Amino acid sequence: SNKEVTTSKKDVLVTLVLDKGGVNDGSFNESAWTGAEQAQKELGVDVRYLESNTDSDYTSNIETAIDMNSDLIIGVGFNLSESIEKAAKSYPEQRFAIIDGSFDTIPENVTSVCFDEKQAGYLAGLATAKTLSSSDKFGFVGGFEVPAVINYKEGFEQGIKEINPNAVLYTQYANSFTDASKGRVIAEQMISQGVASIVGAAGGVNNGIYEVCKEKEKYAVAVDMAQNFMAPDPILTSAIKK
Repeated sequence: SNKEVTTSKKDVLVTLVLDKGGVNDGSFNESAWTGAEQAQKELGVDVRYLESNTDSDYTSNIETAIDMNSDLIIGVGFNLSESIEKAAKSYPEQRFAIIDGSFDTIPENVTSVCFDEKQAGYLAGLATAKTLSSSDKFGFVGGFEVPAVINYKEGFEQGIKEINPNAVLYTQYANSFTDASKGRVIAEQMISQGVASIVGAAGGVNNGIYEVCKEKEKYAVAVDMAQNFMAPDPILTSAIKK
């Protein structure tokens, strides 16, 4: 079920291998594809994407991208790190990039693209603690315990404690970037413990968090891309990757 998007211009072919959740996830995959489309418009490169439904799709999609004679293959997200690293060693002439992933030794044919999520998280923390100045309890839901997610958490925690030294951050990992019902369960549990707002750094899991925050009239904080269009009522702010 891998979809391909093709265009007529073919000088340089850049293929994105997406993480799970599809190209229209309103989050990480979608922001990567939006950037690729912008590159197509501004630079004239040919861009395509391959969707991953399971972990095993990462490797087979990279193989497909190589068979397509891609000039550059971009692994979208930390979860693709291992597959990109293996492929880079097997295909030393092929150029790769990995977003949110790095290695102890970065192969010469791989570009590692990382962001300073702590800074964005910190600013979101300041905004949240100032808005909810009478609250001491805040929530953070991560998809997986991976570096980018941990960075958001640590920055956010520092931000809320700067404004309110008594602030406590309740943290839980969904072990998914797609399961909205898991987001609902965690959000309900956190709100019952008294949190005033919840950060969702969990891709599609966030949808469940936003639903519960809207029902319970609590604030949510988004990451990666502006998500207020998805849930204008509960979303206080979004910590954006640029």
